[in-house]
Amino acid sequence: MMSKRDRTGRPARRSYRPAIGDALESRQLMSTLTPGARFLQQRALLAQQLGIGTRGNVQRFVTAAGSAVTVTDTDGERYRVQLTGEGAITSTSLPDGRIGLVVRGTNTLSQLDIVPLTRVRVPRGAHTFGPFKAFGDGMLNVGLLDVYGPINGIFGYNTAKLSGPMIVRGDATVDRIALAEMEPGAAINVAGTLNQLEILRSAHLAGPDTGIRTGLDLNVLNVGGYLTMTDGASVQIGRDLGLIAQPASGTGLGGQGARIDGGVLVDVGSIFRINRTLAAPFLDLGDFVGTSRFSVENPFPADRFLVVGNEIP
Repeated sequence: MMSKRDRTGRPARRSYRPAIGDALESRQLMSTLTPGARFLQQRALLAQQLGIGTRGNVQRFVTAAGSAVTVTDTDGERYRVQLTGEGAITSTSLPDGRIGLVVRGTNTLSQLDIVPLTRVRVPRGAHTFGPFKAFGDGMLNVGLLDVYGPINGIFGYNTAKLSGPMIVRGDATVDRIALAEMEPGAAINVAGTLNQLEILRSAHLAGPDTGIRTGLDLNVLNVGGYLTMTDGASVQIGRDLGLIAQPASGTGLGGQGARIDGGVLVDVGSIFRINRTLAAPFLDLGDFVGTSRFSVENPFPADRFLVVGNEIP
C-alpha cells in the first residue's frame, strides 16, 4: 500500500495541502494598510501586551533595607522612591494606578526623592519607544504620602503629581516640597513651618478638606501655572506668608512671598486665608478671580498684593 508515497515511489512531502483560503486565513494583508496605520496597529498591540494606559494596580518592590521602593506604574514607567537619611518607607497600591506611601522614623535631615528609572526591557522591544511616549505621562501619581515625624524635604518636581493627602505630622520646619502638579483631591498639610512649596505646573485644588495648610509660616509659594480652588478647597496659612527669605536651591527659585504665573481662582465656598501677616509680595501674573475670598488677619497691605491681570471679586 502506497498511501504515503506518490506515483514515483518517493515519500510524500506532506500529507495535507491546504486550500488557498486556508493558507491566507491568518495572514495580515499589509497591502491594505498604510505605513502609518501599520505603526499605530503595532503600537496598540504592544501597549495591550504591556498593560500601558490601563487603570489598575502599580507594582512595588521594597529595596535598600526598607529605605526605597521601586514602582512600575500603569503607564509602564518605573520610579524609585528613595529616602535619604534616617527612616523607612512602606507602600500600598491605591485605585486608579496610584501609589500610597507611609514614612516613619525620620529626622530633620531626612529627605524623600522620586526619581525616574529606565524603562523595563521587553522582548523585541529595543526600539519601541512610541507606546511609552504615547501613553505615559512621565509622572508618578501619588495618592497618599503620610510622614510620621519630621522631614527636611520631599522632591518630585518633574516626576510626581499629587492626587490625595500629603501629611507631615512632625512640627519641625520642612525646608522644601516640590511637585509637578496638584490634582483634585490633593491636600498638603504641614504641622509646622514650610519654607518653600513649589508646583511646576498647575495646582487644581478641589473638594472639602483639600488644599494647602500650614500650622505656622509658608515662606515661599511658587506655582508655574494656575492656582484654582473649587468645591470647598482652601489655602490656609497658620501664621505668616513670606516671613523669611529663602535661598535658591536645586529647582527652587527661592525668594519670599508668593508667585503664581497663570492666574488664581478662589471659587465660592473656597478661601485663601493668611492667619496673621502677608509679610512679602503676593504676585499674580494673570487674573485673580475671587479677591473677596482672599483674606489676611492683620491689616491688609495693598501694596504687597500685586495682580498683573484683572481683579474680580
